[in-house]
Amino acid sequence: IADTEGSVYHRVAGDLYVFDGDTVEVKFQDQSVTFISSWKGRLIINIDEEGLFLKSGDALEWIPGSEIYSDDPVYAAVNFDDFLMLASREKGLVLFDGDDFTPLIGEASDYLKDHNVYRGIRINDNEAAFATLNGGIVVVNRSGGLKQVIREVDGLPTDKIYNLYIDHEQNLWAATEFGIAKIMV
Repeated sequence: IADTEGSVYHRVAGDLYVFDGDTVEVKFQDQSVTFISSWKGRLIINIDEEGLFLKSGDALEWIPGSEIYSDDPVYAAVNFDDFLMLASREKGLVLFDGDDFTPLIGEASDYLKDHNVYRGIRINDNEAAFATLNGGIVVVNRSGGLKQVIREVDGLPTDKIYNLYIDHEQNLWAATEFGIAKIMV
């Protein structure tokens, strides 16, 4: 779900549902939408076999260089204001500054590729956390450096994490295969 341009966007089974406050409309039904995110007041859409697009009104503007995501969809995008940290299962972590895609080479990126990255969230101005489907939670710095891996052996109920949330006290909550876990970060 993304909230931008005065509407709420929800990606469901390849379709994009748009709620403008009064009605719900289905957009881009002829294309397979694999991911959406909001950045700098605009919607970024990942369309299968094409790459990333910025939404402008009803038009889509293809982002040059985003063909790297045409067959490797984005699973998470963490907004660090001046850039997005994108995570996919084949490319790992990549920084997008609005113009260029810069791959982050290192342990965190490799871990996310090996453990099926699924979601991501910004923890604070300098850190992000990523949920994986078989490797727990990965905490990285804004440069993509590995800070911490939190797994079942560290106290999580499972290594299968479906979503992450930061509350007003900066606690990290994880939706896991076996319930909800609270992590002090």
